[in-house]
Amino acid sequence: MADFDIFNLGVEDVETHQPTASGSSNEVYKPTADDGKDGTYKALIRFVPNPENPRNSLIQKYVHWLTDSNGDGKLVDSPSSIGEKCPIADVFWKLRNSDSAVDRKAS
Repeated sequence: MADFDIFNLGVEDVETHQPTASGSSNEVYKPTADDGKDGTYKALIRFVPNPENPRNSLIQKYVHWLTDSNGDGKLVDSPSSIGEKCPIADVFWKLRNSDSAVDRKAS
């Protein structure tokens, strides 16, 4: 167990990943797929301290942007965030790596 109070950590006590973009905003954090590479945006968000190692309290959450035939879309949480197999990612990569140009275009 840690030798300090996990609920009273200062910024200097936590391993942080500083953003590379300059400037700041008071806006609510709203990541989009457009902010990432190849339509995939990755973010690390700290919700609560890790009681076993408070200096390493970062988790990964994966989401997918799905669009229907009308062009309407929404964000969907990926089961891979909790270590389960993600059928959306499986289908995406199957289409992306297909020999068929039609399948690749659909990905």
